Amino acid sequence: GPNLLTLQALLCAAFLPNLALGRTTCPPAVLADIARHRLDPSRTVAFIVGSGSQGGAHLTQANLAAALKPCGKLEQSIISKSRVHVNGALSLQTSALLSFASQEGAQLALRMAGMRGSLPVPLTGADGTARQPVGTAWLQAPQYACRLRFQRLTCLEDTAAVAPPEPAAGGVEGAAPARLAAAHDDAGESAEVLPVDQVWHSGSAVLSAAEPSPEERLLLATAWSRAGYRKKLLAHGATLLPAKPAGAAQLLALTFSRHVRLLAPPADAAPAAGGAIAAQVADGERAVAFALPWLLRRADLDAINELRAALSGSVGERPAADGEPAAAIQLRLMKLLVEKRPQLSEGLAAMAAAIAADATNLNCGEWPSTLLPPIGEPAGASGVLAELAAGGGAEPMEEEEAAWGGAHGGGAAHDEAGGVDGAASDEEDLELLEI
Repeated sequence: GPNLLTLQALLCAAFLPNLALGRTTCPPAVLADIARHRLDPSRTVAFIVGSGSQGGAHLTQANLAAALKPCGKLEQSIISKSRVHVNGALSLQTSALLSFASQEGAQLALRMAGMRGSLPVPLTGADGTARQPVGTAWLQAPQYACRLRFQRLTCLEDTAAVAPPEPAAGGVEGAAPARLAAAHDDAGESAEVLPVDQVWHSGSAVLSAAEPSPEERLLLATAWSRAGYRKKLLAHGATLLPAKPAGAAQLLALTFSRHVRLLAPPADAAPAAGGAIAAQVADGERAVAFALPWLLRRADLDAINELRAALSGSVGERPAADGEPAAAIQLRLMKLLVEKRPQLSEGLAAMAAAIAADATNLNCGEWPSTLLPPIGEPAGASGVLAELAAGGGAEPMEEEEAAWGGAHGGGAAHDEAGGVDGAASDEEDLELLEI
């Protein structure tokens, strides 16, 4: 509602441009397996069953129901085995698809696995009647189709002294949510794309969307720190900017960032002539570039600049003379957010993603005296190649693809499914972020 949007606008005004970009990501093999069994992706979590001290016992639905009792009702569990290639040799791999009664149950299962992505399941024998556990199975490498994974472009550090260790067996702990990459701007300064985790009280927070979607999401943080042998970023005070109304997060970023550059499509893109389809905001080190879900025309730019001028006047030297009442500023913001704008076509959306990915670093230089100076006309993007525009999309998670690539591709040697009832626990002390 308006109150939530106003709160998010205030957060943006205070902490922009501390942004990370992300979207829902999941290996295609897992998505295909979920569709094959006709499960709801928002309520299903996939695990690889790692080797453990199982004491001759096998993982059963009763074991899973007991271990995941805090997550609520486990409606269906599907345990399958298939042969996959590991280090050039065929190996038998066990996987488990767990379908819960609610989306919150699936998220709780992810949080139980924690940041290491490993969840122990005590085994009590084939029939589950033994009083004492006879072994332990480990659910590893969790995959959730609605989970949002974020990354951020940051300055490259000399990490020779903090080289990470060899990844653990199975690549569970060392698996990054996005492939690390290096980039170079015009000045020769190096940068790298790092995966982002959230720093909350549990250390295993889950940000998710209502359903799997390629739509880009924006994460706002009060500050960043490095972790994981400095190969990932931790977002402090993380806030997920709204996905609705469409483009609300991008509009908030444009409105409240001090230094903004709009990016226009090439001159031959006739349907988008005279508008912007991507933008950059400067943070003093590396600019954050993102695609816009719609064409930003001149009238929209004028409205944004009018709101920026009103905000600048309200916190300037003469707020009574140059500023506007808070209600008037909020009304301007609401009008911007609810304005209907036509979505970009599939071709223009791919072009916008390519332009954002190919944009050179934005050097803000000297900060202007005005808090929020007017945003200038869109800069041309004639240097963006046609092949870049055709291939502007998220890259797959290579490490996790390797872990899941063959888990469901071959014929299952063992496949058992059934409904499992588990009583929900009242001790649900983990907070879930509601989107």
